[in-house]
Amino acid sequence: AALGYPPDIFWVQIPLYIFMMYIFFSVWALLAGVLGTFSSDFLQLVKSFSIMLFWISGIMYDANRIDNELIRSVMLWNPVTILVNGFRNTFVYKKWFWENGSEMINFAVVFIILLIITLFIYRKLEKETSLIIKKSKGDYEKYEGKLEQLFEHYATGLIDREEYLEFKETYLSEQEQAHKKLKEKQIYYQNILERLMAKI
Repeated sequence: AALGYPPDIFWVQIPLYIFMMYIFFSVWALLAGVLGTFSSDFLQLVKSFSIMLFWISGIMYDANRIDNELIRSVMLWNPVTILVNGFRNTFVYKKWFWENGSEMINFAVVFIILLIITLFIYRKLEKETSLIIKKSKGDYEKYEGKLEQLFEHYATGLIDREEYLEFKETYLSEQEQAHKKLKEKQIYYQNILERLMAKI
């Protein structure tokens, strides 16, 4: 027995609620991680929101017993409240998950919306990162063509040796700066990815 409640048939619901917890918090961690890597203010907001979520999720009380219908209805859209109710129904009230079908629907709706938003932001970040690095790489590589063309002009007599050396020095300097910017962007976005994985 656990805290005076012996195992019973309702305990077969436990894996379901554990799975729901896993998918919800995985998606939330990904969303918070992506946004938190760009804004330390948002990271602090997530921490504050998590504390607030603890107190308004019905962990310390039964949200279904709140007298105010509006407040009760709003709270039953909170995925954490729904999960807490599920475990409470399993261990205390001995109810099956389908007896609270509206709560399961609420959880599914909120989860799907959160998943869509998370995937949209993640894909956008991934696309923008790829485009920025690709552009920086293109800016660096174009100087190879410029140097080859410059040498052809010198070899065919279009420019003299002094002009050739002057342009070459300028191109090499600009190429070095472009390469430096490329490396900086690669390191920057690699750090973002590492911070994101650490938060997840």
